[in-house]
Amino acid sequence: MKLLLRVKTFPKEVRAKPYLRRRITVHLRYEEGASFAVALPQKLASEARAIVAPLLRGPIEVADLVGRLQRLDAGATPSSSLRTPRRSFKGSSSRPE
Repeated sequence: MKLLLRVKTFPKEVRAKPYLRRRITVHLRYEEGASFAVALPQKLASEARAIVAPLLRGPIEVADLVGRLQRLDAGATPSSSLRTPRRSFKGSSSRPE
């Protein structure tokens, strides 16, 4: 209880301001099962929107999602907010050869 008295909260004006999405985000949606979903910022270059728009229409295949994000990362649009983290997914393959 004493801890709650010492916790600082965000100022009222900060809490009143609506959240503004600045990046393309990928999240899980739980409806009839778990599936990927994409959320877009309001201000997004038309070239980038054209690349990711098909992902808004229904279930997302992982290969399609990764391919579209790679196209954005490769410089399909000049916006720096579309950069994805550089992580290597090249590891040991679990597929039989």
